Amino acid sequence: MNKLEDLSVVIDLGSYSIKGVVGCKVTNEEGKSQTKPICQDWIKSQGISRGHIKNIEQVSGCIKALITLLENRLIKKLKSNDSIFKVTNDQKLKIKKVYVPISLYGTQSITQTIDMEVPNGEVTKSLIDEAQKLNNNNMRFNTKTKPEFQSYDFFQSFKQAFYINGAEEASPVGMIAKKITVSFLNVLIPKGHLDNITKCMSRAGIDEVKFLLSTTCLAQKELTPKERVEGAVLVDFGAEVFSVSIYKDKKFKYILEQCEASDAITKDLKQLKLNIDDMECIKCNYGNAISSDQNQMLNVNGTLLDLKIINNIIEARISKIIGQIIKATDRCNLTEAIRTIVLVGGGSNLNSMVEKVESTLGINTRLAFDNFDKRNAVGLRAFASALGVLSNSDGKSISIEEIGQPTPATDTEETETKKKGKNPKKGFFRKTKNTGMSLLQNLFGESYNDQFEESEIEGKKE
Repeated sequence: MNKLEDLSVVIDLGSYSIKGVVGCKVTNEEGKSQTKPICQDWIKSQGISRGHIKNIEQVSGCIKALITLLENRLIKKLKSNDSIFKVTNDQKLKIKKVYVPISLYGTQSITQTIDMEVPNGEVTKSLIDEAQKLNNNNMRFNTKTKPEFQSYDFFQSFKQAFYINGAEEASPVGMIAKKITVSFLNVLIPKGHLDNITKCMSRAGIDEVKFLLSTTCLAQKELTPKERVEGAVLVDFGAEVFSVSIYKDKKFKYILEQCEASDAITKDLKQLKLNIDDMECIKCNYGNAISSDQNQMLNVNGTLLDLKIINNIIEARISKIIGQIIKATDRCNLTEAIRTIVLVGGGSNLNSMVEKVESTLGINTRLAFDNFDKRNAVGLRAFASALGVLSNSDGKSISIEEIGQPTPATDTEETETKKKGKNPKKGFFRKTKNTGMSLLQNLFGESYNDQFEESEIEGKKE
């Protein structure tokens, strides 16, 4: 590690879990700067539904507990012999700034065009920036005055296209023109969401919060340059939010956030009359996006269940969810232009998901982080949103207080913290060994290579 200000902390507020990742900015062999994860932790969510804050007190309590876990893990890391940056026994780390991925049900994207006269007859970068500023101000005004936008807050805009004399130009700066039209994609999020997160963070002792759109950060990290040019769909398959974002000609074209996601499969399995933990375990470890004609019986607490029936239920729901991908590409008239679909998020780890999407849509499909071994890739896809934002962070998350060494949380204390708000595991879920672990308890492997070769992310053990 280099400097204290090189450390960044990301807090991902998910409906199933709240995840935290600490990363450090380093310079690779090519001289390029990148932020690599050095430690992580997670806690069961409370007070969050479909990405929305429902109970500020519950969420702030969860965040505070997670911050404590991260601070203790980080100080252990920084006090290790291989750490360049040293922390003494008389110093305490404090997380003061966090980066938060934005991904929630109800997010919308709309297009707006801005017409500008060109002073002196030459298009300049400052003129393009002025057009974007005007676009942003218009969108903020619309969300306050127009009825159709009053349930939203403006979040971010993206340049889509430039038109000079009626013709589209990829690089307008420097061109001779009297007038230019700039098209923008504007992302709107449900009103008050950022304020609610800020309140939660403030109560948890965080001084500063920076918000980043999850899907664009993840796309920069996981989609290849070729995929972003040719046409790609990034599908983030979370617990309660299913996000579809579309990229073409290097541009972010569309976003669709739906509430029908991985938890919908678990709810469908309620007809089996099992407890929630057993249903989640069956889905994660035995579920398949493609049902089979073969009958295989599964013994769950003395009850025999036909795995064929279970997977018929799962496949029916997956087919409906896949339909949302076509819905999104149709809305922006890009269905025929898509060449690749990339799946990410915990739900993408369901068996045969790639094959199901590919066979249904006829489009080349792959899993994100497919250059890692299977165990590490499973965890990375579940932590993908946090890792995507981490790669776009700029540090300055940590301060040091000269007030003595904090008392590290014991393993028992950490276990009890994670169990808050979580139903006790029973029967089949407890009896199953490695295959019966919760998906988030089987996240990261102990060794990393490739782009994370210098990182250390601790494994979860049951």
